Amino acid sequence: MGCISWISYRLLSAVSIIDWHRRLGHAPLPILKRALPDVPLREFSCESCIYDKQHRSSFPPACTRSSTPLSLVHSDVWSPYRVPSIFGFRYFVTFIDDYSRTTWLYLLHDRIELTSVFRAFLLEMRTQFATPLRVIRTDNAREYTGRTSNLCTEFVVIHQTSCAYTPQQNGVAERKNRHLLDVARSLMFQMHVLIEYWNFAVSTVRHLINRLPSSVLNFVPPIQLLYPSTNLTSLTPRIFGCVCYVHLLGSPSDKLAPRAAKYMFVGYSRTQKGYVCYSPSDGKLVVSADVTFCEDQPFHLPSTTSSSAPSIPRPAVPVTPSLSSSSSSPHVPPQVPPPLTRVYSRRPSKDAPVTQLPATSDTSATADPAPSLQLIPWPTTPLSIV
Repeated sequence: MGCISWISYRLLSAVSIIDWHRRLGHAPLPILKRALPDVPLREFSCESCIYDKQHRSSFPPACTRSSTPLSLVHSDVWSPYRVPSIFGFRYFVTFIDDYSRTTWLYLLHDRIELTSVFRAFLLEMRTQFATPLRVIRTDNAREYTGRTSNLCTEFVVIHQTSCAYTPQQNGVAERKNRHLLDVARSLMFQMHVLIEYWNFAVSTVRHLINRLPSSVLNFVPPIQLLYPSTNLTSLTPRIFGCVCYVHLLGSPSDKLAPRAAKYMFVGYSRTQKGYVCYSPSDGKLVVSADVTFCEDQPFHLPSTTSSSAPSIPRPAVPVTPSLSSSSSSPHVPPQVPPPLTRVYSRRPSKDAPVTQLPATSDTSATADPAPSLQLIPWPTTPLSIV
């Protein structure tokens, strides 16, 4: 018996199914069949339900993969980041081969550079592989629909775009960007790398994930499918952001001068068999194979301004307590005054007149001439990234 079985059959049959649908709050057909079991129901169409209950179609994950390299390439431009890198980059574009899932990453200052970068990528693929790029799949952004689309026509490449506001149709590139940013955040967080070095982080992640086993490829490294003879361990991986010491080449003029300089390890070179190291003090970027690493020592100290960064105790700086705030702030613990500095003064001579010095806030004139400890300014740049 249905939940409305107390209604007489004559009343049930006299009312149309669309009216019952409206009376019962636009209930769907499966619910009406259970609520009205004695009434023959058939399919019907309600325009109000179409207008008010419309939902987006589901996007099942794709189970197929291309059978040859460069038959399909996915691409996406990561939106401008609020903090430019140390070299002024605010974007990056990725190209992902659907067959091997190998990722190419290019840093951009502006979206307008995409056309020249895409041309360079097409020429490189034509030179490196016998099979030219056939299809490229992107979103419907403006940078892909202008001169870049004309470039596809020039190189006879089919340009597939997703529908407007439907990033699911470009899911491979979207997930790859998320993967790059997830790992980049971890690399920067663990060694307290400053936020303006995010370009080094994403480039390092690109190098690593191309050489790590992928679950999509049955745990085969992506670059091994594209380049079977590539040596994946030509350079030993190192911890990103650690302190390293680069050997100074050439014959120094001073026989007792240091033979190495302190740098920060920021990645791997694509065209050279060496480590990329950066010196924030003089802005020098070098690629060297003669590097000594201190992987347990971060180059930058952790910042206390970031809420997500682990806090460490800061060095105590003596502060003179204020007399006006000591009585009005009961919740503030009393601060211990600094130890008195020993001051030497000469007894004035009886013959020499006593000169009264003007009052000043600088106490360095009467302080002990012994050298004082110089405190290193604490970094205030936030560590979190988007």
